[in-house]
This record gives sequence, structure tokens and C-alpha cells, in this order.
Amino acid sequence: MRTVVNDLLPNSVLTLLAPTACGKTDLMVRLAQRYPIEVVSVDSAMVYKELSIGANKLTSQELAICPHHLVDVTTLEEGYDVGRFFEQSAQAITDILQRGKIPVLVGGTMMYVHQIQQGLAFLPDIPSEQRQKFWEEFQSQPLAQRYTELQHYDPLLAERLPPTDKQRIYRGLEVWHFTGKKLTDFWAEPAQHYPYALSTHGFAASSKEEHRDRILQRASAMIEAGFIAEVEALKQSHNSVNYDFWSFVGYRQVRAFVDGHLPHSDLISAIDKSTWQLVKRQKTWLRKGNIPQWEIEISTGRVDTKFINIFEKYCSFVLEKGISRIE
Repeated sequence: MRTVVNDLLPNSVLTLLAPTACGKTDLMVRLAQRYPIEVVSVDSAMVYKELSIGANKLTSQELAICPHHLVDVTTLEEGYDVGRFFEQSAQAITDILQRGKIPVLVGGTMMYVHQIQQGLAFLPDIPSEQRQKFWEEFQSQPLAQRYTELQHYDPLLAERLPPTDKQRIYRGLEVWHFTGKKLTDFWAEPAQHYPYALSTHGFAASSKEEHRDRILQRASAMIEAGFIAEVEALKQSHNSVNYDFWSFVGYRQVRAFVDGHLPHSDLISAIDKSTWQLVKRQKTWLRKGNIPQWEIEISTGRVDTKFINIFEKYCSFVLEKGISRIE
């Protein structure tokens, strides 16, 4: 692995991206016992209130030591996308700084960070109460009818979506309903830039074997903790496979077992295999992004001392000078 040594960009928020199950959460909890850090989660599963075991959420004890933002901030009906992450993560950073704490973006949904750094089209903020009411109205009619409506109001968006993409069809109609403007028209406007500069770093397990062992142990632990019962309950309440979370690693495999398409004897190995495939994609993303990577020992939690030096320098900078928004 090639480790790129660079110093921290001044006046920027430290952002730590890492493959799943490499020990980044454990490291943050330990560091939070020494520094007043609060994590802004970069995770597409932890945002959902209904997801628990499969999302590998922190315990109440861990959260008491190291507060995490953007956890349990939406429902499966509302959905979540990079636009909401753009807005809510910036708000969380501002809130953390105003309270004299140190924000750190941490997670494995690397595309979120990539997209906010590229800039996003402006989208109006719609109050959650209005969104929920419109969602209930949206579901009162067949999806095929809603897709036909989208073809009428925003034909360019409809062309990009399959007729079964429930959440994105909903989003297109929602934007039209509340603004009278096409979602694709918003996309065509100049991108809005993220209000904070980011200094992005990555973690990589020092031992592939340890990483594989951790993934297998996690899969076993999730099953023992009641993951199957969680998925059975979700199938009762959110049966449609059009929900994005059914494609998440773990949820997809347990759903296959619950539906009778995967034997119980193969369940843990299927989760293990799918998780490792995700890890390889995450590692490729970090490598192609030329992001500085620091080795972390899963068994001990030790991380490259050069990274610790950068982390300490970052904490000192924030506490002494703060971080300014980009206007």
C-alpha cells in the first residue's frame, strides 16, 4: 500500500474515509476520550431510523463518548440522498464548531464526499411534515400511474428512471409539487459549492487476513444479535424491493434467506463475501482518488503515528482558530 504523507490543509475539516470493518469507529471512540471531537457520519445506512443491526450502529455507551451526527435522521419512506447529506452535514459541522467542539467527517460512503466536493445543484428545502404528507398521498395511487405523471411533468427525468424506481419517481414528483419546477431543471443550474473545505484521508487495514477475520466475525455477530428478526420485521413493514436499503450489504443476503432463496448454512458466508466485495470497491475508490492512506492494525487499534500527529495538529488548529465557512 502506498501511503501519501501530506500535512493538513489549513482551515479545512478533517475527513476520514475507510472500508467497512477496518476499525475506524473504534479509533474515533478512543480519540474522543482525549479530544472534544464529534463525528459527522458519512454512512448511507446509519441515517435510517428503522435500520439497526445491519447498519452496525454505535452503542449508547459509544455515542456518549463520541457523539455522532446524521444517525437516525430519516425514515425509509422519506429516503436519503447526497443532496440531504450536503445540507445536513454542513449544518452539523457549523453546530459542532459553534459549541467549541471539533468536527470530523468519518465513514465509508465515499461517493457522498466525492459529490459534495464536486458541487451540487441547488434544491429547495421541503419541511419533513409536508414531505411525509405528500409521501402518503403518493402511495395512494399505483406506481405505474405515478410514473406516467412524472413522464408528463419531467420527461427527461422519467427517461433516466425505470418505472419501478419508487423513491426517485417520488422525488421528481415531490420537487414539482412543491416548487412547480422540474428536478432536471434544478440539476441544470450552476452547482452550489460546499461551505467547508475538506482535508480527506483514508484508512487501510495493515493485515488483509485480520480484515477478513473481522468481517466474518461481524457477520456472525449480527446474526446472533437478531439480524434475521430485524429483516423479517422490515419485510412486513417495507416489503417492496424498490426501497434502496434492500440492496445494502447484509440486508440483501438476509432478505434472500427470509424469502427462501438462500439456505441458512450459507447465510454468514454470503454476507462475508458480499462485504469483502464492498471493501474492495472502497479500497479501489480511495486508490483512484489518490487519497492519503494510513495503516491501522485491527487487532490493536494502532494507527500510523504520522496520522496521529496530523490529527493532533488538526485538533489544536480548530480549538485555537476555528474553521471558517466558504462564502
